[in-house]
Amino acid sequence: MRYLIPALFILLLGFTSTADAQWRAQLHIGLAGSSFRGDIDSNRSPIYRLSGGGGLQFQAPTGFVFEPGLLFVQKGAHLEGELDGIGIEATSEITYLEIPLLVGYRWRKIGSIRPKLLVGPTTSFKLESNISFRALGGDLEQDEDDDTVQERDTSLMIVLAGETTVGGETLVGGIRTSTGLTNIRSTNPELFNATVGLYFGIIF
Repeated sequence: MRYLIPALFILLLGFTSTADAQWRAQLHIGLAGSSFRGDIDSNRSPIYRLSGGGGLQFQAPTGFVFEPGLLFVQKGAHLEGELDGIGIEATSEITYLEIPLLVGYRWRKIGSIRPKLLVGPTTSFKLESNISFRALGGDLEQDEDDDTVQERDTSLMIVLAGETTVGGETLVGGIRTSTGLTNIRSTNPELFNATVGLYFGIIF
């Protein structure tokens, strides 16, 4: 990972030497399903939350693209387990400001779509984290801040998307996956974020 970010900037410097390259802005909105990876006894199932944000797209005539961005996302999971012999279900929600640095390639049009593949690291900064829980079959739910969540998370993001032009506007849509590379917990067991989402947007 430590060699990946310098490599991205070396590629970007190569892109900027092309006179016909250009920067464009983009805005996105999407839906992401998130869960945890790790060795925990609780049964896990994903939570689904809206996500949104934007960023820039650097386009080179050769097809290479560089996309730094800023995303607002919520990650976490539904959990079921036992505490002192009592069945418990809980929902963990972690709100992040996520900064992806992606590089990739955009192919020529296939029909009206220009497909592209992007990959790169993301750094996420925790805005808030909370956990709500209740006994299985019970109605009383408690909600509290989860102070065991680390302030920062690093992930590897992969994006498969397509661009098309409608009414003179460039629209984009695709799927993106984010695999956590750092333990998000300050206590055992170790947990890692895992997220898959769909998004749609406009490129200006």
